[in-house]
Amino acid sequence: MTCTDDGSSNAGAAGPNAGRFTEDMSWWDSKAVSRDRLLGLGDTFARSALEQSTLESYASAVEQFERWRRSFGFTGDVTDREITAYIRVMIVERGLSASYAKTSVSAISDKYRFEPVNPTHSARVAQAKKAATKMAPASVQRKPLVKAMIAKIASKMDCSEKGQLRDLTMIVIAHRGFMRAGELTSLRFTDVRIEQIAPTDSDAALYPTAMVGIDLLWIHISSSKTNPQKRKLDPTERKGETIVIGPDSNSARICPISLFRQWSFHRSVSSDWLFHQMPRNKRSQPLSVATYNHTVKRWMENAGLDSKGFGGHSTRAGGCTDAIRRAVDLRSVKKHGRWSSDAVHLYIHNDIADTLTVNAALGGFSTARTSTTSSSTSSSSSAS
Repeated sequence: MTCTDDGSSNAGAAGPNAGRFTEDMSWWDSKAVSRDRLLGLGDTFARSALEQSTLESYASAVEQFERWRRSFGFTGDVTDREITAYIRVMIVERGLSASYAKTSVSAISDKYRFEPVNPTHSARVAQAKKAATKMAPASVQRKPLVKAMIAKIASKMDCSEKGQLRDLTMIVIAHRGFMRAGELTSLRFTDVRIEQIAPTDSDAALYPTAMVGIDLLWIHISSSKTNPQKRKLDPTERKGETIVIGPDSNSARICPISLFRQWSFHRSVSSDWLFHQMPRNKRSQPLSVATYNHTVKRWMENAGLDSKGFGGHSTRAGGCTDAIRRAVDLRSVKKHGRWSSDAVHLYIHNDIADTLTVNAALGGFSTARTSTTSSSTSSSSSAS
């Protein structure tokens, strides 16, 4: 079936859905729906391919760019020369990162996505983006918050206080699940359950023996940045991934199963969110990513650890680093951390340990590592 310019339909089209299409689309025959309105809805639908958070970020970036234009008296259509000048201001004058500048260009590009001329599609802007990469300050990866550090943080916390119990539970689960801060703060209470794998399970022989017949934490993640289903506003309609977290055989204080049970008992039952704000009223809102970042840094400082270079992503990097140091194969690490590319390598922080291992082997020495936890390097190496 085809649609004519006046909004009528050509019912002569064949196919099993032809009649249903005529019925479903009959609303736009109405005079209440103009042609411009219909086309605008199509544009909105096309833009829905972008995440809501991306659209919000783009809107903010475009507003900053427009304020900059107004401050210099630029009017009329945006030109590629204005964009390259703006990139230079961000990099040279303000010392911002190349990714920040590129996000601004992407935001401007998105504004003109459906226009006949897009000012970002020029050789001048392309070269300016390359220059930004060369001249911008180097981006700094978050340092890993490894298990030994988390144990030290836990020793300074009083889990009888609800806020501290929540914070420690977040940190431990984020570390063991290699979770992004956004994934952690988006968890709903119904996304997590405790369940065992029975010895009689048909696949039980494939699992580590120690993980069979014990309580495990099963976490459904539907808000992962690599999951295209994330854009569905109703979380019950999303398909996601499930990760499994086991107990800690060495320390009950940082055991994710034990902490989850405690927090489940003390959390606000009125909140849908697993980790919520401490309620001052009946509404318990989810924590923001910025709050989690601040939580990690604050508890590191309380434990006497240097928090510079650490943040919410440090628990993800720390869990990944600890697993690699425990000789977990890279395929399993990528699967557990939901990496769809080799970006996983950016999260593996072995510092000087790998270099020394290579040199020990080349020098004819043993590459075995000490089990002592007296130094920060060896304590990190022994963490799981």
